[in-house]
Amino acid sequence: MKFGIRKPSLKKSFSARTSSLFTRTIKRALIPGYGKKGIGWLTNPKKALYNRVYNSLTIGLPDVLKIDSHTKQPQKNSSMTVTDQSLTLTRVKGLKQCEEILQFTTQYALDESLNPSILNAISKIHGRINRYIDKSSIYQDDIYQYITKEIDALRQTAKRDSTKYECCIILDIIELLQIGTDPNLIIDSIKSKYPAWQTPIKDTKNPVSKHISIPKELQNNPDAKFESAIQKEIIYELAGLVIKDIKSIKFMNAWIKILSHTERYSNRQINLFDYLHYVLTASINQVKKETTKEEYREACKIIHILNQNQDNSVEKIFDILKYYYQ
Repeated sequence: MKFGIRKPSLKKSFSARTSSLFTRTIKRALIPGYGKKGIGWLTNPKKALYNRVYNSLTIGLPDVLKIDSHTKQPQKNSSMTVTDQSLTLTRVKGLKQCEEILQFTTQYALDESLNPSILNAISKIHGRINRYIDKSSIYQDDIYQYITKEIDALRQTAKRDSTKYECCIILDIIELLQIGTDPNLIIDSIKSKYPAWQTPIKDTKNPVSKHISIPKELQNNPDAKFESAIQKEIIYELAGLVIKDIKSIKFMNAWIKILSHTERYSNRQINLFDYLHYVLTASINQVKKETTKEEYREACKIIHILNQNQDNSVEKIFDILKYYYQ
């Protein structure tokens, strides 16, 4: 066993940084655990013990010259970790705010006393929540900052006056929500400040997107009006329970899509659950992102569960959903 100062070798030093580095990279990709700290004690304990003693009894040229790159790098990583933690906390806060905004929009999404401009604004807020959840786990803005930036940019570039009008409504709603204003007071304030726009902004009679058409054979259901009213009530009663208790981001993404399509539903000649299942299934073939397709598939599963258990109480249905997604 050597003791004292190790003899430097430029050849070995160069080899370790070139060909040996390539070899280690290949092994790390093929051998599970290769290169991890402590693995040597499992794979070759004799060699691990020798290396431990050798490193403790000898000293290299970098140690003599006070060159210690290994201690500098963790400091950099440590500062990055603190930053990442800060961004993660912002993200967690933003997701919690998503629940608060979703609770508000769910409550007033189908309020017939609201004019089309306000209803469209609420629908656009739903869309922004969905986009925010699609962001990476580390994101620099909370949901209020994100919506404000997006809508402000949209208002400046919008060509239609009706779009600018809706943007003003959204910004006012977000500002009032952010300071914790009571939802009823928010609606009263918005209704008094923003009367109906002069021209219709959205065809509320059309229950689906212009890209998705419902087959006529599904629309001839004489009992649909009564059934759909019950099903709609189930969805919106569940919304309050879901927001409070289910924390699965995957579930929330799918749930937002269900609520968004429920808002657009107005055809009384088709069962609501049949409508949602058809539109969500058709949407899978339209979107390009695989993650979004997966969210629509999850939404279809949720509708299937609701359809199978709609005769049960809302609390029982919620327990079933919670079992799958908690």
